[in-house]
Amino acid sequence: MNGIFTLLSLRDEPSAAPDLPESKFQIRDGINMGTEIILTQLHKIIQFLVSNIPTDLSKAKNLPLIYLDILNRLGEFVEDSKIGEHFASTLLSYIENDRIKNEEKVTSVLQTIARLVGFVKEPKSYLLRLPRLLTSVTYRGSREALVSIVSALSNHSKLLNEKSFVENLKVLEDLEAWDKKKLNEPDQERRHKALADLDRLYSSANVKLDPINIVLFVRSHASTLSSIDDIALRSAASSAFSALISYTSKAYADNKQIKQDLLRKHFIQLIANGIRSNNEAVRNEFILAFDILVTCFCDCDTQLFVPFKQLQNEDKDLDFFANVTHIQHHRRQRAFKRLAVAMEENTVNF
Repeated sequence: MNGIFTLLSLRDEPSAAPDLPESKFQIRDGINMGTEIILTQLHKIIQFLVSNIPTDLSKAKNLPLIYLDILNRLGEFVEDSKIGEHFASTLLSYIENDRIKNEEKVTSVLQTIARLVGFVKEPKSYLLRLPRLLTSVTYRGSREALVSIVSALSNHSKLLNEKSFVENLKVLEDLEAWDKKKLNEPDQERRHKALADLDRLYSSANVKLDPINIVLFVRSHASTLSSIDDIALRSAASSAFSALISYTSKAYADNKQIKQDLLRKHFIQLIANGIRSNNEAVRNEFILAFDILVTCFCDCDTQLFVPFKQLQNEDKDLDFFANVTHIQHHRRQRAFKRLAVAMEENTVNF
């Protein structure tokens, strides 16, 4: 396998691939001679990889990473739909379950998946596996590769008639755009424009977003809020995050099942993680988002939200959430003291 990878990787010397009439193959533009040689045995190599890249995650620990490197190089030449879908699903399982630790390898695997997702039979089902990665994958190269998977799926033949859904998938490219001239710097202009456009969409609630679009957006907003240092961009993401919570409550007011699903699998988890942030400003933004969540989703889980509902007050001097995030420390202290007294008197029960 080392020899195969070497052939796939080496560049040709100017005279290494003469165009001779007796040659059994031609060298195509952008493909080196070694790759052309390997492609004559593509079927055998792919079958070997199918047999030796395990679907059983417990066996993946000892997987030679060179197999993934070879698959990455050959992924674009796979034409068998069953094999393409097999690898797309297997490799994503590796990423989902954190079986690959090296960030460069993670990026490589995600890039391979992007080349293969055109083979998946159910693009929406596959898309549902991606949102959680938007808040767990942090390395720039890996995030770009992850977004490229969404972009590739947006071109899937089964989604051709879902114009609005596809357009919103492409919005993720702007939400996750990076400055090509700087290292680990977001593309401010593209991200701000995308966030502003979405903020207006959330506020008007004239368009009913697909739940898949919602989870992709909310995960992206939460990631930006949690990980980007730029204050203006973080503020815009925070505004969009809170607005999306309110929007979802209104857009799916007639579908409690979807609301509960989004609440339990995404909103609560993201806010809980955000409140545990080491950054005080980030914590405060997520606490205020939780305040909105309590207001908008109380009907979905009364057992969870009623105690928190009791902490809200139209008088901002008495509202727990407004005071616990206040810039003045004595206001925060009073908020916790009032909460402690209320719990002792059993007027608030968690």
